[in-house]
Amino acid sequence: MKRIAKISLLVALVGSLLACAGTGEGQLDDRVANGDEAWLGAAVKDVRSASRWGNLAALEEALSGRAALAITELKRSYVAEYGNAVECAIRGYDIGIIGFRGSDLDAALDLLHGAQAHVDAGRIFARLSAAGDIGDAEMRAEIYRIMSVLGGLERDRLRAIYAEMTGSDLDADLARVALVNPHYTRVDERTGVSTIVTGTGRKAADDTARSLVQILQR
Repeated sequence: MKRIAKISLLVALVGSLLACAGTGEGQLDDRVANGDEAWLGAAVKDVRSASRWGNLAALEEALSGRAALAITELKRSYVAEYGNAVECAIRGYDIGIIGFRGSDLDAALDLLHGAQAHVDAGRIFARLSAAGDIGDAEMRAEIYRIMSVLGGLERDRLRAIYAEMTGSDLDADLARVALVNPHYTRVDERTGVSTIVTGTGRKAADDTARSLVQILQR
């Protein structure tokens, strides 16, 4: 019942994201996807100006409600325009930029990274829900690709969003499929017979599991 409830939650979440396609913000995201450089240019300048003066309200107006795709394109355009990552401006690392401090910095970083964290949490949850109690190397590899590029604060944000979305602890859910068991057993779906993964298969499973465990321990 708990797994069914989680799956229903994920379906509802995906549905709500798709429903945004008909809203004004969804249309803005479509324009980004279609290469609307004029909109991107304005958004980049708005983020720069908001960071220059530490104006959280202006940053919220520029980024709030944007889909992960839109913010990703904005980040790329910002680097092309100013030569540094937008997070450098938000943190006040650029010359002449005040940036944000304290709780305003936390809120600004949530605006910058939150949309992608929601996407990543949904992808991880979907993979874990489909994996059963053991999982597979492909599933672990995809989760590793998602998490290996995240810094410590981004992983903390992902953990918090995952818990909010699913009611579960991300580390505990990942440990369940990362370690599997000491022998890395594989279950035949047709017969239900468990076999021990050996040779190349054992090494691949071992390497992927070790990588996930190292991420969890950072």
